[in-house]
Amino acid sequence: MVRLRCVANSPRQVRNSDVNVVGTRESLALYSDWAYTSAVAGLTLALLLLSATFAIARTRTLEKSTAPGVVARDSASPGVVVEMPRRSRTERLERAGIAVVFVSAVLLLMCIVLRGLATSRAPWGNMYEFINLTSFCGLIAAAVVLRRPQFRALWVFVLIPVLILLAVSGKWLYTDAAPVMPALQSYWLPIHVSVVSLGSGVFLVAGVASALFLVKTSTHGEQRADGRNGYVAGLMSRLPDAQILDRIAYRTTIFAFPHLRIRRHLRCDLGRGDMGTLLGLGPQGDSVVYRMGCLRGLLACQIHRRVA
Repeated sequence: MVRLRCVANSPRQVRNSDVNVVGTRESLALYSDWAYTSAVAGLTLALLLLSATFAIARTRTLEKSTAPGVVARDSASPGVVVEMPRRSRTERLERAGIAVVFVSAVLLLMCIVLRGLATSRAPWGNMYEFINLTSFCGLIAAAVVLRRPQFRALWVFVLIPVLILLAVSGKWLYTDAAPVMPALQSYWLPIHVSVVSLGSGVFLVAGVASALFLVKTSTHGEQRADGRNGYVAGLMSRLPDAQILDRIAYRTTIFAFPHLRIRRHLRCDLGRGDMGTLLGLGPQGDSVVYRMGCLRGLLACQIHRRVA
């Protein structure tokens, strides 16, 4: 997906002339691209595993096993047959999907770190690096919020926007590793972008929880008394209750909203202009950076519905 640079020299020649004319270590940048591709592949595999477990009815089966026990001398049976709860195949598949998500998050972190080492700067100087950092923050926020077993079904809906963001960044927003322009060589840039990425990543989890809350409380997601539920209602029945989704959305919003408020003050100190101009993307770059504002409208709908 990422347009990997073709290195004509041999690996030994790359090590000998590791730094190009603009001060970028080509080998580390290439390893960063490989880590990005591996992370996307891992997240895709995790989405397939978790989608398969979500499609299967989540019912825990009890497998019978015979275990020897202490019996009385006059007992006619040599042992006692008990029912011991064991993890079903579906639950093991679900745990494997969560493990693949964590491995992919580590690979994405390696992509970000190697990108920074390759350019000797904070690795969020363009839209490609910004979206990678935002996706990583979203995965970490989901790992913290969805750590309970009953919340694992929400991972499917979190991975979908994360993969969409990573696909867009690798396909259309990819930029070769290079130092930033002189206008961005400021100590405010790492602070500004890190705050925005953290808030946007947490807002991603809040937006997913809010969307699921709205669907679950709608007429299509409500459970009917006669048991004749539609397809959407059947999917929503495998998710946590609407109150739990509302609580997740509320807590993540309370955490993320101040970060985007701080962003406005840091933006004034950074460049006093459009973020798209600062990142070298033109006027359309500003709309891409602040497209996360769509989540605010979604959260506003949830709050309005909650009050009503």
